[in-house]
Amino acid sequence: MENTPRPSQHLAEPLSLRTVAAALGCNASYFSARFKKETGQTLSEFILQERMRLAADLLLNTRLQVQTVAQYCGFLDVNYFSRSFRQTTGCSPSEYRKTSHALQV
Repeated sequence: MENTPRPSQHLAEPLSLRTVAAALGCNASYFSARFKKETGQTLSEFILQERMRLAADLLLNTRLQVQTVAQYCGFLDVNYFSRSFRQTTGCSPSEYRKTSHALQV
């Protein structure tokens, strides 16, 4: 398992159930059922969760523009990224950056 890539290495890439299952050399239906059984969430939910974690980290620890953060996290549309981020965290990426930095001071 040492050569298994970490999820964050591929979060900027287009990820789908079929591409992930193919990369692992297994059937998409089998992988989907097994993933859900093992993690309690769908692959799509997991990918979004990891992308949001990466986004939060980048917003707090870099000065990258929100659009650039979105691209690093696999979102081609910055508006969709902002909506997804707001649904996940309760605030916009810019608000998250400002509020979190204010709490650290």
